[in-house]
Amino acid sequence: MSTGHNGGDTNRTITRRGFVKTSLAGVLSVPLIPRLVGSNPRVRLHGVDEPSDVVIVHDSLASQGSAIQPDVARIMIDEGIKALTGESTVGDAWLSIFPGLESNHVIGIKVNTISSFLPTHREVVYPLIDSMRQMIVGESPLAENNFIIWDRTNSELMSAGYTINTGTEGVRCFGTNQSGVGYTPTTYNVHGVTQQFSRIFDEMTDHNINLGVTKNHGTAGATFCMKNHYGTVNNMGYTMHLNYCNPYIPALNQVIRDDFDNKDRLMIVDAIFGAHYGGPGGPPTFIRNEVIMTKDPVAADTVGTWILEDYGCPTLGQAQYIATAAEPPYSLGNHDPELINVIRVDEPSTGVRGLEESIVPARAKLHPNYPNPFNPSTTIPFSLHRPSRIRLEIYSSDGRLVKVLLAKELGAGDYDVVWDGKNQAGSLAASGVYFCRLSGLDILETRSITLMK
Repeated sequence: MSTGHNGGDTNRTITRRGFVKTSLAGVLSVPLIPRLVGSNPRVRLHGVDEPSDVVIVHDSLASQGSAIQPDVARIMIDEGIKALTGESTVGDAWLSIFPGLESNHVIGIKVNTISSFLPTHREVVYPLIDSMRQMIVGESPLAENNFIIWDRTNSELMSAGYTINTGTEGVRCFGTNQSGVGYTPTTYNVHGVTQQFSRIFDEMTDHNINLGVTKNHGTAGATFCMKNHYGTVNNMGYTMHLNYCNPYIPALNQVIRDDFDNKDRLMIVDAIFGAHYGGPGGPPTFIRNEVIMTKDPVAADTVGTWILEDYGCPTLGQAQYIATAAEPPYSLGNHDPELINVIRVDEPSTGVRGLEESIVPARAKLHPNYPNPFNPSTTIPFSLHRPSRIRLEIYSSDGRLVKVLLAKELGAGDYDVVWDGKNQAGSLAASGVYFCRLSGLDILETRSITLMK
């Protein structure tokens, strides 16, 4: 547990798929592959692969119902950046991320707000900026105005809960379509597609943080950090989505690395909530209460797919661009699990805030249906830990609502609901994989079920 908000040691678990070691009091055990704390994770330097560090911070108190707790998010970010860099203070940790930082430098935070249902959450972004302002540059922290939260359009940002600010006071926030911004006239070849970059990324910022979301994507299969840069360029039409966006996503990120001096200093994945079906425009389908931090864009996306895999995401097979990005000619980072060191920081707010684990409330639970696969009907059991108004719904694998099974206030207890395999209109649903979703004030659980005829 952490012993303080801005300093102290954190118990950590270093995990690689199939390999786990625990370290206490901040003294790291030596994994099978040497850790390169604070190093550039780009791969295949002189033919030798370098491992990449990925920090996953989990805190059960990060969300309450559908609301994210910004104070807990701040603690998660503070502890995560210290774990990633090996620095003992938050300010020093951030200084190691931004080489040559000067007091007049501007740091951009590229968010993903294409969906107001599941955007990069402002309750994560503003605590991130507060954390970065622990850096002392010269004799003072960077001014709030030295930070720009940005995406494609003002309307998307506002729909996601952000306030547009183009003034000289406070954190700035605006889209590329803001008057006087737009795209630069310089063009770049992205696998045969001519692209222009947002002036925010190209001209107005000195450093950038790529802050993506955890969700599946009907075309690309999944979207985290690398695809987030589709909102950075102007020409996102049909061609860039051919072949499940492969290799267009790797090619775009290669240009960012090679032509923009690797301006993306850090990848962060907002995994407080996520969606394993219905993306990119659908609502969240699970609560994860995690934040992922790494310098490696491929490793960030790879770890993100592990999360979606845990929930049975039906589109992961389409996300081949992630593996492509790790291979020549792109060589953007590591996709091989054996070259990804996962550093876990668990429940940091418990130690920082002096909270006992016992105060974390028991959660509602959606249990496995039976039989599964089923025909013609299946029983869906669930448990409520307190009186709640809940909805129990069936969705298709592409995120369409098929049937509302239950929508009412229920007391605490165990319940069984039967689905007869029919849709809302009373017709028999087609054979295939469906998702059962239990939602309420502090409830969001989803399970896959299979109808076979």
